[in-house]
Amino acid sequence: DRIDSVNVSTPDHTHTIIAANAMRAGKHVYCQKPLCKRLDECRLLRTLAATSGVVTQLGTQFAATGCDRQAVAALQAGVIGPVRRVMLFSTRGGKSRVKREIPVAKPVPATLDWEKWIGPAPMRAYAPIYHPLLWRMFTDFGSGWVGDLCIHVISAPWQGLRIGETQPLSVEAKVDAAAKADPAAKGCWPRYSHIRWAFPGIAASAGRPFDIEWFSGFSDEPAAPAEFLTPSVCADIVRACGGEKLPYEGRVIEGEDGYLLIPHGGWGSKQMPQVVMKRGKAPVLPAVEAAPTHFDEFVARCREGGKARSDFGWSARMMETVILGGVAEQIPDRPLRWDAANSTFDHAPATALLKSSYRKGWELAGL
Repeated sequence: DRIDSVNVSTPDHTHTIIAANAMRAGKHVYCQKPLCKRLDECRLLRTLAATSGVVTQLGTQFAATGCDRQAVAALQAGVIGPVRRVMLFSTRGGKSRVKREIPVAKPVPATLDWEKWIGPAPMRAYAPIYHPLLWRMFTDFGSGWVGDLCIHVISAPWQGLRIGETQPLSVEAKVDAAAKADPAAKGCWPRYSHIRWAFPGIAASAGRPFDIEWFSGFSDEPAAPAEFLTPSVCADIVRACGGEKLPYEGRVIEGEDGYLLIPHGGWGSKQMPQVVMKRGKAPVLPAVEAAPTHFDEFVARCREGGKARSDFGWSARMMETVILGGVAEQIPDRPLRWDAANSTFDHAPATALLKSSYRKGWELAGL
């Protein structure tokens, strides 16, 4: 009863059981992205957030920056006209993305409680590659690059276009050849991918269908297939805004009247959204007031009440869409039609990947 809130910063596979138990105990929860690994986990946390009365915050800290807040305001104001295409990209490497090796069992270090670390995931022998960092690349523990980074860059477009008012019609992914053929890649997420979610018409698209795409080809690999690389129009927009080259992460949204470039993280002097119009003069973007950091806001809401900026009520739904993309990465080269009413794909193996394999752990915890 002396604990007010819980910060869940464990590997992805234990987020749900920890966050759920904390909310059930009446504790406010700040949970690191990507929140959940499976669809039913997202819905469990969303339900508990709605019924427990606690404050929740997903760790998408860039959502609190002036850049993301101004981007949301600009999109809601319709400054580039009806949306036609949303391009999200991350071109970084990183050890948890590029390293591949078959796990080799070793004695468990004295400093590690391996059974607790495994938690609700299937037990296996300890291997140094799992801990402390490279667990991210394994499907049993991590959520892939799309879960790790896409959940950050999709946030502003999601809110600005009010995408959560609908669900995708379908999703399809292309992945690198090694993800299909390399024995060391078995049970791992692909190194890079191109995912396309097809959405029905919404108010922000003037009722016309549109696509959200995720590109994660490495910028420092010239031989990477073009389908995984960020579309050239994104680099054109960066240059039109005075930038020299495409950064590691970002978002370019195409509207009927122009493009909105939304930086992610530090982009030198270009820290705020930029507009390039197809015709006419670029409008002045809506001003936004200074706001507390993501962390300060969470503490304030715990003390004063109200919902935090990335409350599970809507961010868990956003994570559901990212999870559908992760399913497509595991069953690539096949369009997966999504039946939103029944929460199923038109392909049984894909539907099976939506349900948590950790339910035994949930039952033991009384969830």
